[in-house]
Amino acid sequence: MVRSATDGKDPEMIAAAYLHDVVEDSDATPETLESMFGSGVAELVVELTDEPGLGEDARRQAQIDHAPYLTARAKIIKIADKISNLEELLRDPPGEWGREKQLAYLEWGEAVFDGLDGAKPDLDNRFRAIAKQLREAIASR
Repeated sequence: MVRSATDGKDPEMIAAAYLHDVVEDSDATPETLESMFGSGVAELVVELTDEPGLGEDARRQAQIDHAPYLTARAKIIKIADKISNLEELLRDPPGEWGREKQLAYLEWGEAVFDGLDGAKPDLDNRFRAIAKQLREAIASR
């Protein structure tokens, strides 16, 4: 999605899109990323990394609060990530997630998106379309 959004002309963004959760989800450090992928990729990943030690509610609120202040490149990656997450929820919602939890996740994604809107019109439209499809699917589940 990021490759398409950049016409393949920003390899740092493409790499950062693949790696955006690696600091949160592994023992990788920004320094490791910088040595392996360069400072541009590492800086984008750090910009997209949630503050460690936050509980789920605080982490979600921090993403909402931080979204408007992301760089344009980071916003594109974040929108692509939110689209991917909503598409997955539409296709295959976790079995233990009832309608209420699915709707809460969608609404949180929309709140984050509100701070990202305008970064890339085609991605913005794709986000809105998948959010609408998911809302309709949740209502009918």
